[in-house]
Amino acid sequence: MASQLSNGTDERNSGVTLTELPKSNVFTSNLPADSRYPTPIDSHKAPREDLGPRLVKGALYTYVRPQQFEEPELVGVSPDAMQDIGLKQGEEETQMFKAAVAGKQIVTWDESKQEGIYPWAQCYGGVPPFLTSMSLEID
Repeated sequence: MASQLSNGTDERNSGVTLTELPKSNVFTSNLPADSRYPTPIDSHKAPREDLGPRLVKGALYTYVRPQQFEEPELVGVSPDAMQDIGLKQGEEETQMFKAAVAGKQIVTWDESKQEGIYPWAQCYGGVPPFLTSMSLEID
C-alpha cells in the first residue's frame, strides 16, 4: 500500500507513528451491524465471553474488543509489512504498538468519551452444516 506511493525517499526510514496512521470506519459506517451489539458501547459493556463465536444473521460485522493476555510477548514483526502499511521503522518498539497488538489498548477508541473507531470482526461463512455430514464421491 504505502510502498506503491513512492516519493523517491528511502522508504525504510519514512513512515508515520501508529497514532499518525490514517484510519477510517467506512466499513462500519455504511454496512449492517450485528443487531445484538449494534454500537461499540453495547459491545464494550458486554462480558468478553458473550462476544465469542456464534451465528450472526443479517449483518456483515460485529463490534468486539480484543482479547487481552496476562503477559503478552512480541515475538516477531515483518519490516516489509510495517513498510507496506506506512509505519515508520522502529515503531514496533514503542509501548503503544506493543499494547495495541497485544489487545491492551485500542488506539482509535477514546475510553473516557466512549467514542471513536472500535474494533470489529467481519462475519464470514463456513461450511453449511449439511455438508459436514455428507461424503462426496468424485469419479
